[in-house]
Amino acid sequence: DAMNEVSAPNAKVISENVYKPFPEIEQRLQRGIRLLDVGCGAGSIIMSLARQFPKSSFVGTDVDGCAIDMAEKALMASGLNNKIKFMIF
Repeated sequence: DAMNEVSAPNAKVISENVYKPFPEIEQRLQRGIRLLDVGCGAGSIIMSLARQFPKSSFVGTDVDGCAIDMAEKALMASGLNNKIKFMIF
């Protein structure tokens, strides 16, 4: 839970500041694309994006198996199972 508390504000910062300056990226996410998040950690950023862009699908990877375990647990509770896949890489 501590990792999610740290990651949650970052998810908001990413979603509001990273793709907003690039309208074409936001448009593509709205239309539906497949996005890869390398180094996804506990997955809060990718889950935030999946909620905002329901037509897109997402894959999150991380080298930390514990982080991926946390991401998968959060994913099961989120109801986004059909939108996101996490894997250790």
